[in-house]
Amino acid sequence: MPAQKPKTRQRRERGSISSDQIIEGAFAVIKDSSVESLSMPELARRLDVGVTSIYWYFRRKEDLLRAMSDRALAILYTQLPDPADFGDWRTFIETYQRTTREILTQDPALADLILVRQNSYSLAAGINAFRSVDRNLQALIDAGFAPLQAWRLLSAVTTFTNGMILAARTATMNDAVTLDERQTLLITDEMPALTDLVRTEKIQLAMVSDEDFETGLAALLDGFERQLEKS
Repeated sequence: MPAQKPKTRQRRERGSISSDQIIEGAFAVIKDSSVESLSMPELARRLDVGVTSIYWYFRRKEDLLRAMSDRALAILYTQLPDPADFGDWRTFIETYQRTTREILTQDPALADLILVRQNSYSLAAGINAFRSVDRNLQALIDAGFAPLQAWRLLSAVTTFTNGMILAARTATMNDAVTLDERQTLLITDEMPALTDLVRTEKIQLAMVSDEDFETGLAALLDGFERQLEKS
């Protein structure tokens, strides 16, 4: 009796998958790597469909990335605090920046899509993002800041927080997490200030620790608080 051929797995039919399922599958693909690692063939294998099924909904990879960026922005902004829920401007700003950092640090895929690929936003997503900026700006103006002061404050703290997130993300992608494990090799007697800090304090050479973030955020807000008191 001839040996039976192994059965081949049947792929889904084209209409059996939705655009939402494709986006969710794409997030799963990049979860443990990066946005740049996403490929349509790999995504098709993950979803058990033909590549043409993906192209039926997204004609180009950029179209898929745009949909993913829009989804990422929605995920972030639905979790960020509302200024109306706070009694003072400083507590709101601190909470907003800490929450942003926590969400994007815990989910690198969101950080890649929101901070690295800003050109992927759709027009509607970009408008929604700046609606949030406008609400925050108005809250600071209502607290007594001049409009330009309020804008400078938002610009400074947002750039600082995003920079900390990206620095940590870059360090991880380049295996720089081992930097502090090798600090005894990197720091020599020719660096007296660093040598003393490494020996006596628990600093991170990558400069992205919670303590680094909190110290920088407090310094920024202290400066703007002084400006508000003088105005």
